[in-house]
Amino acid sequence: MACDSGNLRRVKAMVDSLDQDDRESLASVRMEGIGALHAATMKGKVEICRYLVEVLKFDVNSVDTPESGGTPLIFAALDGQVAAARYLLDKGADPNKQDHQGCAPLHEAAKEGYDEIAQLLLSRGAIVDIASSEGTPLHAAAVYGKTGIMQILLEHHADVSDKDIKVQLKSHDEKTVKKQGAGSSKTCPDDKASGKGRKAQLKL
Repeated sequence: MACDSGNLRRVKAMVDSLDQDDRESLASVRMEGIGALHAATMKGKVEICRYLVEVLKFDVNSVDTPESGGTPLIFAALDGQVAAARYLLDKGADPNKQDHQGCAPLHEAAKEGYDEIAQLLLSRGAIVDIASSEGTPLHAAAVYGKTGIMQILLEHHADVSDKDIKVQLKSHDEKTVKKQGAGSSKTCPDDKASGKGRKAQLKL
């Protein structure tokens, strides 16, 4: 299914060609470990998402695979797809549902540095200090050097009592001071990490 291409007419034609049993099983189909709704949200194809959820009754909190446990909202957060994330939240997506490593959508937004996604999730009930195997979203943002996200999380009263977080915050404060004092004649090395560990090549 070409759900990640945004070709709604093609998707509808394919669905219309199926018998009732096959239509009802579409939500459980996985190609390369990715479901149709996950693929559409990751690519920001809101019209496809709307068709899958409202017409075909896909579950907005479904997981990609039992081993991974990633939800469509996690995939939207991973790629910074604000419109898709907003649609899923409007349709009842759980902003605090975690994958099997404990990562919630806010962790993914924090690691990738997607400020708008983080703000959206927090405005819809995301727990600012939700814990995972990688720590809280603030810890993830600090590790990946996402200072904008760090500021947003701190404004929402993220817990800074963790020893590792204090070290990261101190490190970023020191780097900021050094950059401000370096002037235009000196450039500081960029300490941002890539953080792209989870994206899949999709062909649905």
